[in-house]
Amino acid sequence: RAASGPCAAAAAAGTDVGEGGGGSGAAADPAKDDGDGKVDDDDGDDGPPSPSSSSTSSSDALMSDDDDDVDTPPEIDATAVLTDAMTKKEEGNAAFKSGDLTKASRLYRRGAASLKPLNRNNGGDEQVKSLLLSLQTNLSMVCYKQDKCKMSRDVATKALSVDGTNVKALYRRAAAHRKLGDAEAARADLREALKSDPNNKAVQKELLSVRRQIETNKRKEKEGMRKAFGGSGLYEDKEEEERRKREEKRRKKEEEREAREKRKKQWEDECVERLSKNEPAIGFEDWDKERKKKEEEEEKARKRAKKEEDDRRREERRKAREAARAAAAESSSDEEEVLNERELAMMRGYKKTADGRTTSYFTRELSDEQKALIGCTAPKRLGEGGSEPSTSGELSSPSPTPAAVSASASSSSSSVTTKSASAWNRAGTWEERDTSDWCTPCLKRHLKNAIAAPEKATGYLAKVKEVTDMSGDASVALAGGKRRYIFDYHATVKYEVVYIGSGGDGDGNGEGEGGDNGEGETAAATGRVVATGSFKLPDINSTIPAHETEIDGSGGGWKKRPGSKHAEGAEECRGLLEGALRDGVAAFVAEFNARH
Repeated sequence: RAASGPCAAAAAAGTDVGEGGGGSGAAADPAKDDGDGKVDDDDGDDGPPSPSSSSTSSSDALMSDDDDDVDTPPEIDATAVLTDAMTKKEEGNAAFKSGDLTKASRLYRRGAASLKPLNRNNGGDEQVKSLLLSLQTNLSMVCYKQDKCKMSRDVATKALSVDGTNVKALYRRAAAHRKLGDAEAARADLREALKSDPNNKAVQKELLSVRRQIETNKRKEKEGMRKAFGGSGLYEDKEEEERRKREEKRRKKEEEREAREKRKKQWEDECVERLSKNEPAIGFEDWDKERKKKEEEEEKARKRAKKEEDDRRREERRKAREAARAAAAESSSDEEEVLNERELAMMRGYKKTADGRTTSYFTRELSDEQKALIGCTAPKRLGEGGSEPSTSGELSSPSPTPAAVSASASSSSSSVTTKSASAWNRAGTWEERDTSDWCTPCLKRHLKNAIAAPEKATGYLAKVKEVTDMSGDASVALAGGKRRYIFDYHATVKYEVVYIGSGGDGDGNGEGEGGDNGEGETAAATGRVVATGSFKLPDINSTIPAHETEIDGSGGGWKKRPGSKHAEGAEECRGLLEGALRDGVAAFVAEFNARH
């Protein structure tokens, strides 16, 4: 039942986008999935498009992959990829209806990842985009129900990168924003959704609820500020000041409007006068510019006259003072009062102390008895005998010098501090410490050290080349005297398969898996890379056992496919490397528990 060309796009848009919302399809009801717990499950009837309709756009999209150094397969079976994605969606719907949200999330994620090669740079046909939107919006809803609101928001954002007007994706992201406490962002998304579907009752209802929440938050904030500033005190003064400013602004606008009306009337009168004198009329804007220029010139002339008047008065006062001073000098007596040396010194504000020093007149000299009571006040270096002064003025015995703490004592103290509760939590109720700074590089190191080689000396070796896109956090919680180790990470692991010859380095290959990249890297350095690929670890979580860690190799897991000669050995190494990565996660968990 495969469709092709525009017919396939129309069929997909009529089924997927119709319920999901957005685009040019029928109006959507995004709340249907949240309110009734339903997901998109109506794609299966359309079937995949024919290879002729999808292969062109898919191959063009693959040419713009982010990894420039990756060998991309020349062709992709679009029909098989679409069939596989639809199958994963149907399985995910079944898991969702049965209540297994973890399995549903995994299937939706894998289905969306398998479609990405067909929609590189958003260049896929409408059927690919429709199925991709359906998978991503379903995944966003599952993450929301799992209380993973940040992930739900990010997945909905990815869906909007495919179709920025998709109502369902906007609704999903608005719900996540609201759960995260960002009501303003939720309101913006819901308004955008209403632009695409103005009659959508569910979006209207949610938008009304968000507006009420914003009003409630503002009212609570206002009440809290009023209580914080003493009820009817400073906060009400602040409100009164804001009201006064608004009134002042309104009054200024009104005055400007009245002044403009008055100027227009003056302009009209002047125009009538000009016409009566057979002179040409002038426009209001030109007349207003001339008026302003004339007023500025008058203001400058007024300031210049005022400055000249001030200078003239200042000069008259100066001359009057000089005349008064000259008259006083002529009438004063020629006899001068003679002061002794002590009186002159007192007038200058200085005096001589008993030891001959010159100091301020207000400096108080201490008697010998007072100096004995105070003791020596000279500064002393720490650790060189600084001590309390005695009543006789002599120093007492030196204070003890701090001793250095040994490395073993410091390590023991640090271990005790890390393992036990804080001083304020002696009751052992609840305490959580963030250990992300230590755990993130530790986990990355264990994943980077993963290496695998068959037990038989086949000459192949798989090892991790790089760990990228690692994000997450970790912490240790103390509750009821028990420690809980909590972590949640996701990362991408890039690996390569090296061929080192049929005989190879038997010992090196045999000991490569689970080692520390010692002999394995030496052997790899002498061989050549026959294949590369990547694994995604989307859920490295403390609630999932290490040996059950999900490892996703979308699209077969290969970036550079091995040739037919090396296919069997490369496949075997890749399978062993998955086990080595799980062992790395287990080693990280063990070190985490031992360290903290």
